[in-house]
Amino acid sequence: MAAATAESTGGEGMVRSLSLFVLLHSAVAEGARVELSLDPNPVQAGARTTLEVKVYHEKGGPVTVEDLRSGTFMNLGSAGRFNSTRWSITNGRREVVQQTVLRYQLRAPDTPGKKRIGPVDVVADGRRWRGPAITVNVRSLEGLSEQPEGEPLFLHLEVSPRDPVVGQQFTVRTFLYHLYRQVEVHKYSEVTHPEGKDVWWEELNLPKGGRAVIEEVAGQQYVRRLIGRWAGFAEAPGVLKLGGSKAVIEVIKEDGFFRRSEAVELRSAPLTLQVNSLPQGMTRQQVGRYEVEAELDPPALKLGDAAQLTIRVTGAGDLAAFPMQAPPLPKALRAFNAQRQVDRWRESELVGGTLTWTLPVQATRSGAFQIDAFSVRWFDPEIGQIREETLGPFQLEASGSDAESQGDTRDRIGPAVSTSSVKPIGGLREQVGAPVWARGPLLPSIATLLAILSLLPRRSKIETEEANSALTRLERALQRLAGGEPIRGLTRQELLRHLSQRLSESEIERLDAALAELDRLTFGGQTVAQEEAEALLASWLESLG
Repeated sequence: MAAATAESTGGEGMVRSLSLFVLLHSAVAEGARVELSLDPNPVQAGARTTLEVKVYHEKGGPVTVEDLRSGTFMNLGSAGRFNSTRWSITNGRREVVQQTVLRYQLRAPDTPGKKRIGPVDVVADGRRWRGPAITVNVRSLEGLSEQPEGEPLFLHLEVSPRDPVVGQQFTVRTFLYHLYRQVEVHKYSEVTHPEGKDVWWEELNLPKGGRAVIEEVAGQQYVRRLIGRWAGFAEAPGVLKLGGSKAVIEVIKEDGFFRRSEAVELRSAPLTLQVNSLPQGMTRQQVGRYEVEAELDPPALKLGDAAQLTIRVTGAGDLAAFPMQAPPLPKALRAFNAQRQVDRWRESELVGGTLTWTLPVQATRSGAFQIDAFSVRWFDPEIGQIREETLGPFQLEASGSDAESQGDTRDRIGPAVSTSSVKPIGGLREQVGAPVWARGPLLPSIATLLAILSLLPRRSKIETEEANSALTRLERALQRLAGGEPIRGLTRQELLRHLSQRLSESEIERLDAALAELDRLTFGGQTVAQEEAEALLASWLESLG
């Protein structure tokens, strides 16, 4: 009996081991990622707030928080946990990403100011991981003094941080306040972000299951609810003045025995931010909290095949505009057009994700080659320093002969490449022979007819050539900015240098990013998106002229 039990236990253990093996080989070997978010943030002194610890991991095992490091905030205990699983197939490989959300109820300290929570240590997939720290603005009880006293409902804006650098994300949140048990809100709509100069916005998703909290303002109890959230990116240093946010609120009115809804348009008070400048040599496209890695695959290939030099930039920032440049290559290597792809975070209060930049590299002769080490630089606003990651060197070996790289000429479409000294036209005629119509007695008549046609006016041909070479709307806008000088045939860098005397530095940066995005859409075959991007860019350039 004992032997049977042991055999059964061993069989179950084998099944569990096999299941674990399958799970491990279906997951992505990228490790875990930890994110922190606080709602509300900023928080009123002495008020309660909810801390969310999001853990993205590979395996379905338990996730625990080892050290919360709540600082001056009092930990009031757990507020629940949630688990979800996302499945996807990439390059024929199944990927499994587990998400665990742990919530904690915290009480803010009684003294206002900037406070720190974290970094948080968690255990996931059997290993210890550390999430970043967050800065919390604890405001005094008089933080809403700009609102009219006794108003039944109003909008209030909160921004963090208030002193970003150029290109750093600052988050603006719009809160709706209405008197507790005195005003009944039916719904809200048409919530807009603040308007400002030299800033662009991206709307962020609201947290799922947004919770309303009770907050005391000027001796009265209000219901406070988050109704809008945006990520802003300043394009120039200095004082940034933002107009108020607007929203349409429908409230329930009681008229005797009847209840009806009434729409009210609200506007919040304006905001003022101090945008700090970047260090010398840094642009706003290089700002973010990033991690960079690179690989060359495959390291060995046959002559004529291409390897992929892939650089991945992961983190929070405007990755769509992050500048990438091909590294110097040996003379025996040539590169083709690089491709960019940005996989964005969806359920995050930070704009970011992973930028994958792929450069096809091909050897022109057999041998061993080295791509020397190169660096990628960016400015990290969290630590206030320029970071630099050195990538490489990379080794590439190409084997085979030139004949093998060209392949069998019998399989090629069209005429084979001629190795004689005959010019291309003569070589082509030599291979395919004279046309059928040129071999018979009709040749003299046809030659006479062609001679007569050559004497006729060529107006229609000239008009056709002019129509085929007509400038597009985008080219006309660029040529007008260039003072009427021809721009067709210029490289992007030559064009930018040519326009640098007529456009400001921020306009040149914006044009560079837009042209880079057009290149990505063109090489990616996204025709509709390319046409829309060209129209938007042309419209902006026309407004500058």
